[in-house]
Amino acid sequence: MQNRLLRRILANAAVALLICQLNIFGRTLPALFEAPATEIGKRVALEPSRGRHAMVASQHELASRIGVDILKKGGNAVDAAIAVGIALAVVYPEAGNIGGGGFMLIRKSNGEVFAIDYREMAPKAATRDLFITPNGDLIEGEGGSTVGYRASGVPGTLAGFDLAFKKHGSGKISWRELVAPARVLAENGYILTNRLAELLVSYKKYLSMYPDSNRIFLNNGNYYKEGDLFKQPELAQTLGRIEAQGGPADSGRHESKQRPDHARGS
Repeated sequence: MQNRLLRRILANAAVALLICQLNIFGRTLPALFEAPATEIGKRVALEPSRGRHAMVASQHELASRIGVDILKKGGNAVDAAIAVGIALAVVYPEAGNIGGGGFMLIRKSNGEVFAIDYREMAPKAATRDLFITPNGDLIEGEGGSTVGYRASGVPGTLAGFDLAFKKHGSGKISWRELVAPARVLAENGYILTNRLAELLVSYKKYLSMYPDSNRIFLNNGNYYKEGDLFKQPELAQTLGRIEAQGGPADSGRHESKQRPDHARGS
C-alpha cells in the first residue's frame, strides 16, 4: 500500500522530468512508448512506460510529445527539457511558465553534475517594507504580496534555459526549434481537459479582477468547458519574439558544478 502511494505521489510530481540513461547525450529516441492498460474489474491498472534510451515525463501529454520530437531530431536531454518547459507555459498555465523560475539538474554521461538556479528574484529596488504600509500594516489586495504586479518576481526561466542551451545543449538543435512547437501550440490552440477547464473557473476571483486575464482565461465570463479549443494569441506573439530573438544574453545567475561524490555529501 505504501509503495503504491509513493508511486502515485511521484507520478503527480513529475513535471518536465527527463529520465534518461547515461548514454542519452547525442542519441535519439527510437519510439514513443505508450503505457498499456489492463482492466481489472472496474479498475484500470497502468503498466509503467519503458524506453530503451530515454523517456520524457511532464504534466501534459502535448508537452511530453514535443520533448520526444526533440530527442528524435538528435537533441539531448537538455534540449528536450527546454522545449518541454516552454511548452508547459502553454498547456500548464498554472505552473508551467516563462514568467517565473526554477532549477535544472543535469548529469552527463561522464558523471559530471551541474545545477542551474534560475528561480525568480525580487526586483533590485525592493525593500524590506515593500508590502507594508507606513503604519506597519500588511498591504492587502492590489499592491500586496499575493495580488497585482508587485506580487511577481523578476522571471528567471528564460535566462536559465538560455544558459542550459548554450552550455549543455547538443548543438544539433537550434533555439528556434525548441521554441517553435510551443508557439504553434499557443497560436493554433489545444483541446481543454476537464481538469484545466475547472481549474480556470476556480481562479475566477482573481482572474476576473483584470480585463486581460478575464478575457484570456475566463472567456469574458463565458467560462471554458472541457473539449473547448483554447487559443492564446498574445502568448504566441511573445513566444514568436523569443523564438526570433533567442533567450537572454546572460542568465545573471550562478551555476554550480559538482562531482557526484561532492553532490552526495552536500
